[in-house]
Amino acid sequence: MPGCKKNGFTLVEALVAITILILGVLGPLSVATRGITDGLIAKDEITATQLAQEGVELVRTKIASDYKADKNSFTSWLSGLDACISSAPCKVEVKNNFYFPCTPLPSQGCSIRYRSADGIYVEYNSTDLSQFGVVFNRTIQITKPSVVSPMTTTFGDPEVEVTVVVSWLNKTQLRSVNLSNYIYNPW
Repeated sequence: MPGCKKNGFTLVEALVAITILILGVLGPLSVATRGITDGLIAKDEITATQLAQEGVELVRTKIASDYKADKNSFTSWLSGLDACISSAPCKVEVKNNFYFPCTPLPSQGCSIRYRSADGIYVEYNSTDLSQFGVVFNRTIQITKPSVVSPMTTTFGDPEVEVTVVVSWLNKTQLRSVNLSNYIYNPW
């Protein structure tokens, strides 16, 4: 019909408009999804760093409390930490500050998980319903210096290196935080 103007869009115009709309929505949506994922990874890394620092502080507290309790004793300044000085790593029972040998990943021997009942990270137990969140694997290793120091006293080595490794599984990727610190003989 000549002289008659048709209203509406052609099929090509509609497809171009839909494509532009989809690109306009998917771009910010993918950025938001990536931001949420990165935030969750950062949360786990911060938690792992805090757990590693806690591991070092627990060893330091054990040494300090033993020193304070028995300043005049001739026992080793590392007593109670024997499980951590061997070639295998150890784990710590936080409430009582006891140290036990453990087997690191892929075993669950050194695994800890947040328990809401008392608000601390405890040994992982799959049947404990008050535990939730990411399962972390924390190992503590104490090494004596390889160089014989002239400062070695009757109370043992002047220092030890405490290394704490906290690892966890983020989807399919194994991630870890390593923290080392030197602790000096208080005697």
